[in-house]
Amino acid sequence: GIIKTINSWLKKDQKITITDITIPPYKLKSSPDYSVINDTSRLSEFIKFGALSMRKLYLENKNEDEFIRKLIWRDFYYQSFISFDTYNGKIQEWDYTLEMYKKGDKNDNYIMWCSASTMVPFVDAGIQQLINTGYMDNRLRMITASYLIKNLKIDWRLGELFFAKHLRDYDPIVNNYNWQWVNGTGPSAQRPNVVFNPYLQAKKYDNECEYMLTHLQNNPHYTNLLNDIHALMEMNLTNKK
Repeated sequence: GIIKTINSWLKKDQKITITDITIPPYKLKSSPDYSVINDTSRLSEFIKFGALSMRKLYLENKNEDEFIRKLIWRDFYYQSFISFDTYNGKIQEWDYTLEMYKKGDKNDNYIMWCSASTMVPFVDAGIQQLINTGYMDNRLRMITASYLIKNLKIDWRLGELFFAKHLRDYDPIVNNYNWQWVNGTGPSAQRPNVVFNPYLQAKKYDNECEYMLTHLQNNPHYTNLLNDIHALMEMNLTNKK
């Protein structure tokens, strides 16, 4: 599983064995050909369940700054949890979970977000990818979380629970802290007034709409809109100016 996942990233002449676990270089997010599609190593699931050592990944990929930065964030969250116990333990309690779900069931905006029907293509594509595959690119995790919290004004804990239900690499500490980071709470969080504009983010990271078209093609809410995704995005960008 691990080797197959890594090899799917590499060219035929770069295939690896279990004794040589490395990752391919990340494309810089400033490069003109950057896309959010497949911008994830897909190794978090193996790290989470102890099938792959973070130390080994670090030692064999010291020059991959973007990859190492993500490993450091993961370790920072674990160290914060161990040192300060700021993680909300109630997330694991049935009464708390039931209470939050009841709260979500009464919120139409939350239901639309969960069903990838907000009609904001980049947000819906991220949620659709999560539902279909159990994965979501890290940038989309931030964008979808920001939209739920900052635009729809919904409790971040409802988003955390939704991710907990669908993520194959779900880690209660990492997921909780990631959501708190977007919310502007927790350790080393972003400023509460920072908002990820999904249209500007899409233009910057999925300008050809490849990611959106890939994940929205079977979404019933976009059946008659797929051919107009580019125009829809441009229209919204114009209106935001």
